[in-house]
Amino acid sequence: MVAASFGLVALHRITAPGRAWAMIRQSEANAMAAGINVTFYKFWAFALSGLLAGIAGALLAGALGQLDARTFLASDGILLFALAVVGVHIPGSGR
Repeated sequence: MVAASFGLVALHRITAPGRAWAMIRQSEANAMAAGINVTFYKFWAFALSGLLAGIAGALLAGALGQLDARTFLASDGILLFALAVVGVHIPGSGR
């Protein structure tokens, strides 16, 4: 599943959606001027991330056997969110 997920993301990066996302990341206004439907590609990225998160959740539920409120603490969720935000944008990385 990991290889398939990475393959799906890599495929998206080298095809038209990846080029559109790169242009949107550089300048939303320029992407709109070039005829890219920014709302559509943002929705596509959101849907793709939701799909991958859903697959990860399903695999986690299968591995644990059950999911309940005691499995995850609220502080763990906040920590994971913080790590995702910090990991996506590292100041000085040029991204």
